[in-house]
Amino acid sequence: MRAHFFHEAAPEFLDGLPAVRRVITPLQRRAYHPAVAQVLQTHRLDHRKRAFGEHHWCAGSFFFLFAVTGMAGGFLSNRLSTRWLLLVMALLWAVVQLPIAFGSSLGMLIACRVLLGAGEGPAQPIAIHACYKWFPDERRNLPVSVFQQGAVLGMVVAGIAVPWIDAKRGWRTNFIVLAVLGLAWAILWLVAGREGPLGARATKLADESGVAASGPRISYRALLGTCLKEQH
Repeated sequence: MRAHFFHEAAPEFLDGLPAVRRVITPLQRRAYHPAVAQVLQTHRLDHRKRAFGEHHWCAGSFFFLFAVTGMAGGFLSNRLSTRWLLLVMALLWAVVQLPIAFGSSLGMLIACRVLLGAGEGPAQPIAIHACYKWFPDERRNLPVSVFQQGAVLGMVVAGIAVPWIDAKRGWRTNFIVLAVLGLAWAILWLVAGREGPLGARATKLADESGVAASGPRISYRALLGTCLKEQH
């Protein structure tokens, strides 16, 4: 009975887990602002122009590898288990919070922001890809919508929780809390996360028939060319 219940509830449950992580992620972005202000103050960057430039270096460093790893994640998710990819990204996200919590170096903050961007770049598409392995085409709208709304809920939670923790315990505590939340999510995903059956089924059909289950495959060159044409 219990196994049958989990089999029936697994798609919704495994869609809910990435949605929960989607709630947690905006907390880090909100916690960044008081952190960078304190780090700049620690380095006594009182000159307005210089401090302004350093702040933008910190903010922009998040996107140094964001697009690159986003594309790399697309390639990897077609070849590796999305369960393990999501686990690695979650662990990276959790571990990188700790140097921010206990350090005061501007270079360290920038390096951590680069790693965070590298980890978050492929997170959303890989999570949606994992979701697609549990739901057929006609049932995908609702679970993807639930997943996407996690970010909206996360911004609401971040707007309340981060300033409150900052005022009560200091800005460093935000990153300790984020590390604990990220690690707790990773453990839960390690225990309960599984690969959906639809991906394996499609691969088996493709191997048997010699044709992808969803139709002829489009080359990456053709796909990239189409995207570039749309930009012009």
